[in-house]
Amino acid sequence: MIESKKIGRSSFKRFFIVIIILGIIVWAAFNYGFIKKNCAQNKQCFQDAAKTCKPSTYNAVKEGHLYNYVIKGSSGSSCKIAITLKKMAIGTPRSLVDSFEGKSMDCLVPMSKIEYSGAEEIKDLLTYCSGPLKEAIYELIIQKLYGVLIKNLGGIISQIQEQIFSPGITPTNLSIITNKSEINK
Repeated sequence: MIESKKIGRSSFKRFFIVIIILGIIVWAAFNYGFIKKNCAQNKQCFQDAAKTCKPSTYNAVKEGHLYNYVIKGSSGSSCKIAITLKKMAIGTPRSLVDSFEGKSMDCLVPMSKIEYSGAEEIKDLLTYCSGPLKEAIYELIIQKLYGVLIKNLGGIISQIQEQIFSPGITPTNLSIITNKSEINK
């Protein structure tokens, strides 16, 4: 009888220790981002998690595009956030869908920026990010700027010609002047 009580107490102690260890593992998994709080499409849930940089996930629809935000945790006074463009809006040209859809970027955002504007509405967000999504955004910006430049190039050339060539000098007169045989005469 005495031996069976010792075995029962010993089993209870082991069971209690295992429960405590499992509790610590689960706490650490949530606290260090191995398990993330799923805010789904609850913006307030995500904003609350972002203020303290607690690991969480959030799906946001902006201008018809579906983004996935993942807070990975803090790094010093900054918060690690991964942003993925999951799905482009219906009607988006195929070339843009191919360039953007499925791409992501990792951001290291100062906590002061998140506390001020929230994790989803940070001004100048791209300055804190790197990755294929940021590169695709910059490529599109460069293409659009190039298009604007080419579109306005004719007007720019006309303005330059007007400034370079005074009313008395025309491009044809300039070629005569630059001819060395004409200058010696």
